[in-house]
Amino acid sequence: GISGDALESFIHTYDLESPDVRLDRSYWMCIFAVDEHVSICGDCWDCRGGASWSSASYAANPCLFCRKDKFNPCACGTQKYPTGHLLSQVDKFHLVMARIRKLLVALDPDLKML
Repeated sequence: GISGDALESFIHTYDLESPDVRLDRSYWMCIFAVDEHVSICGDCWDCRGGASWSSASYAANPCLFCRKDKFNPCACGTQKYPTGHLLSQVDKFHLVMARIRKLLVALDPDLKML
């Protein structure tokens, strides 16, 4: 993904409103700063069942074991951590939400863009 200085540079370099600018990638944006790469990308929801995989197994699409297309394919190959693991992040949303008093999320009419 793109973040930090690289994201800021991208925003300042391109006129994102111009019809000539085409973004050929999509990115996850988590307002809670959760790293989705340690949670869901490249995982096979059909067959992994919590087993440890190599980076190549996470990066492959379709799945090397069941040969089905993955729901969130990603070539990063990052190790995934199950719910309850110290390094898991998505299972801690309730802790973040408990600290936030109000939340407003704005979406476009097609529910595609914040």
